[in-house]
Amino acid sequence: DRAVAKLAEFQLPRPSAWLLKMVQAGVLGRATSIVIKQKTKSTSVTFDGVELGSLEELREIWTHPTPLLSAAQKPLLIALRAVGFARRRPVLVTHRAPGQQARSLFWNGASLSKIQIAQSNILERGLFGDSVESEQLCFHVAGSPLGADNRLQRTKGFNDTVAEEFKEIQQSAVTCPIPLLLDGRRVDHFGMEDVSLHRKPMAFGCEPLEDPAVSGLKVGSRFFSPSDAQGLSAGAWVLYKTSKAYSSQVCWVKDGVVCEVDVLSGLRDRSRYCLRLFLPADDLETDLTGLHLRFSAPKVRYERQLTALRLFERRVQESGSGLNASFDPKPATGKVSEWIGPAAVLVGGTLLAPFTWGLGLVLGALGAVGAHQFGRSARSRAEEAAARDLQAWAASLIAASEQLLLNSSRD
Repeated sequence: DRAVAKLAEFQLPRPSAWLLKMVQAGVLGRATSIVIKQKTKSTSVTFDGVELGSLEELREIWTHPTPLLSAAQKPLLIALRAVGFARRRPVLVTHRAPGQQARSLFWNGASLSKIQIAQSNILERGLFGDSVESEQLCFHVAGSPLGADNRLQRTKGFNDTVAEEFKEIQQSAVTCPIPLLLDGRRVDHFGMEDVSLHRKPMAFGCEPLEDPAVSGLKVGSRFFSPSDAQGLSAGAWVLYKTSKAYSSQVCWVKDGVVCEVDVLSGLRDRSRYCLRLFLPADDLETDLTGLHLRFSAPKVRYERQLTALRLFERRVQESGSGLNASFDPKPATGKVSEWIGPAAVLVGGTLLAPFTWGLGLVLGALGAVGAHQFGRSARSRAEEAAARDLQAWAASLIAASEQLLLNSSRD
């Protein structure tokens, strides 16, 4: 159907966003884990224990112009049509369950095959392990000579499709509430394992919800104990220490992925800190993409931002210099270790006093002890100054957010 193909072509904001829709499908389908593997020209997504329907159901909704969909099937269909109809990329869907033969469904870029028993060469591609302990559903998406990606490669001499998909997951899927692996590495870390030469994570925080009726951010067991059945927080944040200018961000999270990012501008020139604030958006409506949020009024966006920033500021005030102390690459291990160096010099000077200029050594050792204590005092003062700097920076975030709210109210 031409209308369905045209919608698939323009429904997502960028071609690589289909992977975010796959992650949303896994979260809504209650998957126990999502594994993404990339090769030079292909990407595969494997769901473990997901509730997305049978292959028969998937085949029916794939080509039907107005199918009846579950909440989890909606983002899945957007993703499949984006890569299959718009990009004309081949898609191999394989289902495998314990004690059953694997079955497959194949889209060749133009038509959909019948459901059949998966061939042995399919299983040998590494989409599954030798055996499965739970039900698994795998989507293997390859490059296609029919699609726009290949035409771009012939024209420009490169194909960065896989690289863009990798970047998409690394930037926007860190909030996935279930284990998410990309080429064997966990991605669901809320940016706490952010790899950068110019910034490093300083602290992570999230507030569990007291009112279960309020929409909250789903945070996985890496941050909440497995016994916490809710796994919800009013918001989460990651504080970074930076060596160059970075803008702080407000990331809106819906169904486990970052849908939109607001930049808190005008602050990065004044501090060595950077904040990523994650706020829940599951209760908000979206456009057809499911990735652009619709607020009832502009001020609602800034009211939520301001509430979360005030909570962050309170945590900073309560922590004092504790957050800055976590940056010490060689933290003190206790009073004994702090005195080992000066004590060794002092004892050595005393024992060697009869054979050397003992008085000089003793005085030198006493001076080293005094210098060490002075260094401790200076370090304490530096930590206090850093805490005041952090608190002042957090207050500046509040001021900027209050100004945005005031401007939106005037509009």
